[in-house]
Amino acid sequence: MADRSQESDLSEPLRLVERLLAMLRRTKVSELEVQHNGIRVHLRRDTSRSVPSPEDADPSVPEPAAAKPDDEAALVKSAHVGYFHRPDDGAFPAIGEALAAGARIGEVEVLGIRNPVTAPVDGILIEVLVEDDEPVEYGQILAVIQPQPRRDG
Repeated sequence: MADRSQESDLSEPLRLVERLLAMLRRTKVSELEVQHNGIRVHLRRDTSRSVPSPEDADPSVPEPAAAKPDDEAALVKSAHVGYFHRPDDGAFPAIGEALAAGARIGEVEVLGIRNPVTAPVDGILIEVLVEDDEPVEYGQILAVIQPQPRRDG
């Protein structure tokens, strides 16, 4: 019985560390210290072996199509740091679907609060660049919309 209570006592700190690591994986943050419910977590990254930045990219390797959207395309950027949510349950527009400015295309969860990610223009949802439940940074491009005039009537 004592083993089970120890397991449950460790599950919350382990989940916290797992979420922190997932959030940090795509950032340039090299050190982070968090205190939560009496638990102190200190994470430090070895920056000498960090993931190469876009500036370090090999110019002979072409960039993916999503990195070079059409000049007219509207980029939907994150206004928050948190976790992007866009489950495949039909609650959000599908790729290729027409949407109106202000339509919800996903959410960014910050401290348990889900903030809407909305289309800035009328158009067609061309691409969503972030997977469901993936950590995102402020200003990160989340989706691409091809603007189109609204057809009323």
